[in-house]
Amino acid sequence: MGARTTYESWTNAEETTLRRLYEAGVEVRDIVSAIPRHNEDGVRSRAYYLELRRPADYVRPHYSENWERIEKAMLAAGEGMTADQITAATGIHTSAVYKLLNHRRGRIAYVCDWLPRVKKPAAIWALGALPDVPAPPTYRQKRKQANPFAIAAGLVQPPVGFSGRVFAQPMDVSDEVAA
Repeated sequence: MGARTTYESWTNAEETTLRRLYEAGVEVRDIVSAIPRHNEDGVRSRAYYLELRRPADYVRPHYSENWERIEKAMLAAGEGMTADQITAATGIHTSAVYKLLNHRRGRIAYVCDWLPRVKKPAAIWALGALPDVPAPPTYRQKRKQANPFAIAAGLVQPPVGFSGRVFAQPMDVSDEVAA
């Protein structure tokens, strides 16, 4: 639709149709087809002006031609794909792939496995309404934070063996180290 230069005033019949459809949860683009004199922005603006509300269970749809391309690529692969693989197959930017997958997470797409990597594991996505597989611990989560007072408190055993550079120095006052 092109930009309109003049304001089209709303008739009572159009407002009644807008109230009925908007509060029933009908999409704005479908309301525009029922009220052809007004565009999508005009319908949204009038609904706001009339203080119309969507149903409590209403979920705003995300129309995306990119999702159709992602879905087609995942079906063609026949197995799970990482976001990088989806990007390579579809040409869609990686951030857009993540956004679309996360929006549909748990309903249409889910994480079926994790690909181990050096820094952060990569999610392998699949189509379906299943729960995600838990993510493996990252390097930081694996590394235990040592409590420096745990040995003194007797909670852990001191490390056995030498670590790092060890320099033996006499501790008597009378002994001097030859330089």
